[in-house]
Amino acid sequence: MIEHLRRKITVLVLAVLFLITCLFVAAINLINWHDLNTQAEETLQQLMLGSGDSEPPVPPKNEDGMPLPPEEQAGDADGRHEPSGERPPQLPGQPVSDRMMMAGLASSYTVMLGEDGLVRDWFSDRSSLYTDDQIQELVSAIQTQGRVSGRIGTQFFRWDQEQGRIVVLDERMNMLNARDLLKTTLLAGLATYLCLGIGAVLLISRMFVPVAQAYESQKQFVSDASHELKTPLAVISANAEALSSEIGDNEWLGYIQSEVERTTQLVENLLTLARTDQMNQEISMTDIDLSHGMLEVILPLESIAFEQGTELILNIPDEPVHVTGNEAMLKQLTVILTSNAIKYAAQGTQITISLTSRAHGAVLSVHDFGPAIPEKEQARIFDRFYRSDTSRSSQGHGLGLAIAKNIVRIHHGEITVHSDETQGTTFEVVLPG
Repeated sequence: MIEHLRRKITVLVLAVLFLITCLFVAAINLINWHDLNTQAEETLQQLMLGSGDSEPPVPPKNEDGMPLPPEEQAGDADGRHEPSGERPPQLPGQPVSDRMMMAGLASSYTVMLGEDGLVRDWFSDRSSLYTDDQIQELVSAIQTQGRVSGRIGTQFFRWDQEQGRIVVLDERMNMLNARDLLKTTLLAGLATYLCLGIGAVLLISRMFVPVAQAYESQKQFVSDASHELKTPLAVISANAEALSSEIGDNEWLGYIQSEVERTTQLVENLLTLARTDQMNQEISMTDIDLSHGMLEVILPLESIAFEQGTELILNIPDEPVHVTGNEAMLKQLTVILTSNAIKYAAQGTQITISLTSRAHGAVLSVHDFGPAIPEKEQARIFDRFYRSDTSRSSQGHGLGLAIAKNIVRIHHGEITVHSDETQGTTFEVVLPG
């Protein structure tokens, strides 16, 4: 039980750490992406305003009025012509210094469209990065989308349809940086999670050492005390019977015998719990016929059910239902669930005990029409000594279902309960093959 609890807490802590790490990494990258988009929009706005009143430069011409070939044109490093003694013309879309600071490593260009919607001309602050085909392909994609602003790949755009002008900001470098940031934060987050996870596992293991020791001491005490109580209870019971034979029926003597029997049953249950707590996977498991074993222990209970005003209905197949388990413990499980149903079933009702075979194991269910178990109580009725305020748990010591759960756990099965006022209560046990 302690080991199971330790694993559950460890898994929960690791899951919380993983969630926090993921949220932290996601927050960093979402903020970075939001900043990149905001910066791109602001830069596009400035570029749109800066290129609105500009005219394209006039290339130099020869004596016949024809444009000079590119190799004969004097220009700067970007291919822009600079007439002697004059200030270089401002190209449409060319960002000034402060806009370039906002754009960072991004490049920009302006595309002028003709009336037919085709590219008439384009200008860029870094014209060597693009070709006419690339520009035409981007313009076609923008026109296909039909939006006046947006993003295609790494390129953010704004389209002034009235002036037939598209301003584009290429953020490929900043987006590469964003991708690098994502990789870095993922690696850092993974490393942090591993370090914290290892630390949490070690800390939880260390914290559970005294808890496990205390739990083992408690189990040993219960086992020792139960053994010690058996002798005086046997003596009291023997003397009560001897006294009863001497004086005959006596009300007070009857009370003594009744309480001795009840206490003896409690001691037996405590011993059973102590034994199942100490059992592990090395318990003797064999291939058994569960249907035959169940009939052996259920048939003697029919008379008890009759005295309680109920009837047992058995849906147990005649053919063998084989499972791998401990026969004595599975018989005890059947007795606990059937006795529990007999104890709480309403008079005049039926108790249905069913066994079905499946591909890898079997399913045992016990159904009765006794008081319903509130939904909030259903998860706790398998706890030791737990007794809710309902009439279903007003009797007994609260150990029977705890023993049943331990037996199912040892067999690597699952036990569940379904209960409501109209359908009654069903305990279902799934046992592997």
